[in-house]
Amino acid sequence: MTQTNCNPSPVLFLNNPNWRCLCPPWPHPLRDPTAEFTPLLRERQTSPESLDGKTIALLDIGKARSREFLDRLEQQFHGQGLLTRRYAKPTNTKIAPLEVVQSIATEADVVISALSD
Repeated sequence: MTQTNCNPSPVLFLNNPNWRCLCPPWPHPLRDPTAEFTPLLRERQTSPESLDGKTIALLDIGKARSREFLDRLEQQFHGQGLLTRRYAKPTNTKIAPLEVVQSIATEADVVISALSD
């Protein structure tokens, strides 16, 4: 496992299961935030070695400042020449509609979901 005390790129942390940051605010492993009523045992998908040539889905969950957070990430990704697509839930109180989930699954390679609170 690679560890660092530097300020990490969200890309490194979110897309590499073997990379862990020792500095706040990311000292803990990420958890799967999917809304599953019956948890399934399934293997974790392998993270891509690089985001080059990949489409990054940016999912706005409808909470305060989610859009602002995703705007900043999108600027960073575009500055690195990476392609992004934006998606949004109609409300933060329910799971994403099937159409949104299907669009992300067919149009993107990785997903970042904006959370706040």
